[in-house]
Amino acid sequence: MTRTAVKDKIETTLAPEAPTAQLPAVAEPARQERRPLMTPKTIAPAIYSGKIAKAVIAVSKEIGRIQKDGENAFQRYKYTRWEDINERLSPLLVEHGLILVQNELSRDVIERSAEGCVLAIVYQFILVSEDGDAWPPVEWTAIARLTDKKGTPDDKAAAKCHTQAEKQFCIKQFKIRTDTYEDGDASETMSRVNPRAKEVYREMEAQIDACKSAVELGAWGKDNKDRIQILHPQWQKELRVRYSERLSVFQQDNVEWTDEGVNDPKTGEVVQ
Repeated sequence: MTRTAVKDKIETTLAPEAPTAQLPAVAEPARQERRPLMTPKTIAPAIYSGKIAKAVIAVSKEIGRIQKDGENAFQRYKYTRWEDINERLSPLLVEHGLILVQNELSRDVIERSAEGCVLAIVYQFILVSEDGDAWPPVEWTAIARLTDKKGTPDDKAAAKCHTQAEKQFCIKQFKIRTDTYEDGDASETMSRVNPRAKEVYREMEAQIDACKSAVELGAWGKDNKDRIQILHPQWQKELRVRYSERLSVFQQDNVEWTDEGVNDPKTGEVVQ
């Protein structure tokens, strides 16, 4: 055997076998402990007395529709007076053995600005039967102007909150119907009568906010005098307030309300 042949034999014998091809190593993710699914907290349902429920339904059926005999001559809209509601509601509560308890929970001033401050009172209402059964309490918040922009206090602000809360709670609780919806339901009523009414109202709000001077605002009032009249009285009221607040930015304390509307002392124009 030649020297070269011996060398080849030795290298062949000693050469290691080629390793088997493997995929790149991948770190195995840490095993996460399975947590049990969280079950929602069980809330005990409120207990409503069946006797009180029957009495509430009976009152709602018998109270009928109440006319809007109250009228705000200054802001030109009609409303349902609490006196009229109470006169119809009180005898029905007695007849069906219901007592309405109103408790004051808290009161606070929620707004302080150049226009004055606003009082907010939170009340709790509880319906109690003649047998002493009671429904779960319901909270209701009422607000009233406490002082005007001149700092003059309204000593009847708390009484207004008391009456407002009781009135609105009873309207909702006993489904009292009036000639038309009022306050928060004004948008719904006008949308039924005129589908575009809400769009017009929002457009006019934006136009008032866009005015840059008292002269421009007065011109807007003149141009939109007739257009405002087609809106719901509640919306007219809100636009007047918005107009007045915007005008006060330009005129400070020179804003004047007349029987016809807001008077712009610089332009002489009136917005209805």
